[in-house]
Amino acid sequence: SSTEPKVIDNMGRVISRPSDTKRVMFNYTIKIGDNVNEEYEMGIYVSSKTLEEVENEFLKMIPSTLKENISFPNVFAGGAVEVIIATSDETILSPSGKYTQPNIDSKIEINYIVTDGNEEITGNVSTFAKAKSEKERLNNTIKWLNEIGFNELLLDSKTIFPKTCETENTLIYWSSSNVNVCNKGQVIQNVYERHVTMKA
Repeated sequence: SSTEPKVIDNMGRVISRPSDTKRVMFNYTIKIGDNVNEEYEMGIYVSSKTLEEVENEFLKMIPSTLKENISFPNVFAGGAVEVIIATSDETILSPSGKYTQPNIDSKIEINYIVTDGNEEITGNVSTFAKAKSEKERLNNTIKWLNEIGFNELLLDSKTIFPKTCETENTLIYWSSSNVNVCNKGQVIQNVYERHVTMKA
């Protein structure tokens, strides 16, 4: 028997949805023959929204073109409904909604399951991730080179000049103002100090 039959009846059918997700207590009795008769109690969460309403709320969060992170909540309807997400390319859009702009235009498929632990709705939706411009990729490569110290270096024979920037998918070619000191990104050890200008 339900403690609130106007919200959920004794058979577990939702009669009216509360304005906020509500925990309704159920009392039940288990009988074995005529002598064993035990009473128990359990709580059931009645969602303030249907699975279809949560699905629509979720779909409204997906833009046609990605520009920034999407703040996916872990649960909806006051914790009663969960949306489980899988994306076609997690390096661009993670299931938690973290967005990383790609180097090539990409279509991202988002598969989802909306569930209250009892019933579920499955579906998918697509969004578009526009590539970075070449100028952005070049600027990000220069920024990365500066961050790792390739702006003013004290060179030795162990110095390795990077040939790629993996995050931007760029190739880096080096030229030297003095090939006797450094040539093609390879340091040639000198017996005395020299100054050399490297161009990337």
